[in-house]
Order: sequence, then C-alpha cells, then structure tokens
Amino acid sequence: MFKHHLSAILKGILLLTVSIIVGALLMIAVYAIPADAVRENVRASMDTLNSEGLRYAVIPGYSSSRLDNFTDAIMLGNMIIAPSPSLVENAMTNSRFTGGQPISALNSYLEGDESVGFETYSRYWHGYLVILKPLFLFINYNSVRVLNMTAQLALVLSIAALLGKRRLGRYVIPLFAAYMSLCPIALMCSLQYSSVFYIAFLSMLCMLLLHEHLVQMGYGLFFLLIGILTSFFDFLTYPVITVGLPLALFCVLMQHGKTPVRPATLICLGAAWASGYAGMWSGKWLAASLLTGHNSFEEAGSSILYRSGAHTDEGEPISIFTGLECNLQQLFNPLFALVFLGVIALCVLLLLRRGLKLRLLPRYGLPYLLIALLPAAWLITTCNHAVSHTFYTYRSLSVAVFAIPCLLLSIAGNGHSLHPFQ
Repeated sequence: MFKHHLSAILKGILLLTVSIIVGALLMIAVYAIPADAVRENVRASMDTLNSEGLRYAVIPGYSSSRLDNFTDAIMLGNMIIAPSPSLVENAMTNSRFTGGQPISALNSYLEGDESVGFETYSRYWHGYLVILKPLFLFINYNSVRVLNMTAQLALVLSIAALLGKRRLGRYVIPLFAAYMSLCPIALMCSLQYSSVFYIAFLSMLCMLLLHEHLVQMGYGLFFLLIGILTSFFDFLTYPVITVGLPLALFCVLMQHGKTPVRPATLICLGAAWASGYAGMWSGKWLAASLLTGHNSFEEAGSSILYRSGAHTDEGEPISIFTGLECNLQQLFNPLFALVFLGVIALCVLLLLRRGLKLRLLPRYGLPYLLIALLPAAWLITTCNHAVSHTFYTYRSLSVAVFAIPCLLLSIAGNGHSLHPFQ
C-alpha cells in the first residue's frame, strides 16, 4: 500500500513538473506569433466592446447576465502587447495596460498612442492565449462568440447523450440545472467566463467516455491534471466548478457500479486537484522569477492576501460570510429560484416513482452533501473576491445546484424500469 501511494505521489510530481515546463514553452510559443498578425481582428472587435461598455448585461434587468468586458479587453490587449524586446520576458511577465479602463486603453493603443502605460501581470499563466491568439489570426471577437455558442451547446448535449448511454438519463436533470445556473447566454458571449466551463464540462465528458480506464489508472492523477489545466487557463473566475462538478459525476459513476464513495476518497481527489491548481500556479511564479528575474512571488502573494481578506475594495470590513450571502442572492433571483424548485420537485417525483430508500442516504447521499458545500467554502475563503465580483463568482454555486438533485436521485431504488430516466 505504501509503495502504491509513493508511486502515485511521484507520478503526480512528475506530471506537475512536466506541466510547468510545457506551460512555459507554450506561452513563449504563443508570444512568438507576431502581434501584427492578430491586430486587425482585435481592431475589428472593438466596435462590440465600445458599444457594450464595461457593465453590459445581455438581459437587461438581470445582473447575473452581466458580461466581464473589463477582463475581455485585457485578454484582447494581451494578444498584441509586447513592450519588451525579449520574447521570454513578454511571455512570463504578461504586461497589461495600466489604469482602470482597459477598453479605452486598448482603443488608444490601437490608434498608436505612445502614452499608454503598461504593468506586469505575471501572477497568472494567461494560458487562454494559447487558444485565443491562434483563433484571432482568422476570426474576431463576435465570431468567437458564435463559436462559443456552438461548442458549448454541443458539449452539454454530448454529456447528456453519454449519460443516457450509461443508463444514467435521470442525471440529465441536474446537468441542465447546473448549466442554467451558469447563465448560458452570458457564458457564450464572454471569453472570461468560458475557460473554466470548458475545463469542467470536458472533464465530465472524458469521465463518461473513459471511466473504467480512469478507475484503473487512478482518478487522483486525473483530478491533478484538472487542477493544473484550471490554473493554466483560468483568470480566477469560478474555478471551484472544475473540481465540484467532476467530483459529483465521479460519485454518480461509482454508485452506478454499486461502489459507494467514502468521504476520504473525495478528500483525496479534492487534494489532488488543489495540488495541481496551487502547484501549477506557483510554478508560473517560479518560471517567471527564474527566466526574467521578476519577483512574481511578491506580486502574487500580495494579491492572494488582498483577495482572501474580509474587506471590500474600499477597505471597509465585512463578515467572512458576506461573499457567500451576496452570491446566493445573485444566483437565486426569483426566476431561477422557481426553476431550481421545479428541478427539485421533478427529482422527488422520480425518486418516489423508483422507490425511496432512506437507508441509502448515509452511504450514497453524504458525498453529494459534502460536494454541495464546496462553493460555500470557496466563497468564504475568497471573501473579497466574492464580494467584488459577485456578478460572475455566483457561478461557483452551480456545484451545489448539480450536487443537491444528484443527492436526491442517488437514494432512489434501482428497479429495472424502461422509463427514459432510468
């Protein structure tokens, strides 16, 4: 047993080390793409950003549909900003515009204004550039939105089809509840929101396709890889869904095979994800420090302390639960509250039709309850960030929206009905 655990740890360390090296090489490669090659498509994207502004809500009156065009402008700018003659320095320090108006700064930069200032932004990998910059060689911002719409819908429908193929069709209900909680119309229109969606839902797709192989290989490495990818591509949005949604699906798949999931197993898989997430993130700071001499650890450390503090951006003290409260209010607007209650009612109806077995609750229901609490823990830990960016961090709660109906469905009897939600 000790040798098995030691082997898994060594494999994890190797995977993380290789990922940091590959990540650095990918960033250098993407910065090697000439900025002029994508500049015109970035310029063609500005009409949309200028017309929408920083606080555009796709559905007027619903703040949960607000886009983060502030960050999208930073992402577009990072495709064309190269203030240093050193390719490696640009790739590791990831300069962005100074000031608080990235859309106007990007407009000025595109017009040749030499007074636009830059500052380092090395605390993130900015791995999204590996996907976006090659795309912007051929298409612009609006075309990416159309591509997002197609890809995201195809991904959700593929997962639903695979659930049905595994005779887990009833779990399509919590799947679509979770998807609705993400506000799909805003998700499709935002570069910032898309990264963790793709990581979470592609991970679920892989699990449905390769579950037996992943069990044999060891799910720990898989969750480690999910954490690594989250750290590489995400801009600190709602990363907890990349661990919470796959963990809930893991429980579904294991329980369908008559194998209850112990809390200790969930803790181990969660720890694997956290190791990948934190290890890859700190790997960027190490790579930037070694390759450029820039002290990314100091920049990252101060940001982490600030974003996890119990205070507003104005410096006013708040309760550590304020972030959780604000995000719950954001998600459960009257319309979605009705949708969620309808989902719960449908799950209860299916549960009663299949046969309620409360004796299964401790063994089969407890894991989902623990997973449902993950976003609360995340929002409490990142209190300042959760309060300042409630308009998108509320999507963390989609983990609970998925896990709670799964809990109800997990304690239903397992008869051999031909019902489509078998």
